[in-house]
Amino acid sequence: MKLLIVESPAKAKTIKGYLEDDFEVVSSIGHFRDLPEKGIGISEDENFTVDEWVVDKKKADPILKCIKKANEIFLALDPDREGELIAWHVVELCKEKKLHQNKTFKRIEFSAIRKLDILDAIKKPRKDEPLSPRKTLLFTPRAPRLYIKKPNNAPRVIINA
Repeated sequence: MKLLIVESPAKAKTIKGYLEDDFEVVSSIGHFRDLPEKGIGISEDENFTVDEWVVDKKKADPILKCIKKANEIFLALDPDREGELIAWHVVELCKEKKLHQNKTFKRIEFSAIRKLDILDAIKKPRKDEPLSPRKTLLFTPRAPRLYIKKPNNAPRVIINA
């Protein structure tokens, strides 16, 4: 089975009508993983490692259930920093749960929800490595979160993305 993941349920429904029966289309319904509400949640080591992710199981479990059945996963989340981050979270969660083995993750983009655009995007996935999305787009959201969650007595943090 092939799986295509988008952000919105409306997109998922429309795109499902464009694809063959060997495709399942599921929506992430936005972000399903975030930093904890209390504390920073990030180690201030040289890599700014996240200590703990909070996962919204209502959103994540349906995606993971479909990934378990799929052998080819198309990450068709929006090509903005939020979409890049969600795509990265999908892959990272699969690694954590050991679901990524024997699966192919492909990052695709399309500018409009039209059948030809979708089919073309599937035929021509993005060239960059889908398991490590564009660094500048991916890590840009972390910096504001560090400043927002930074305790008053913590040192100022600068990230070179």
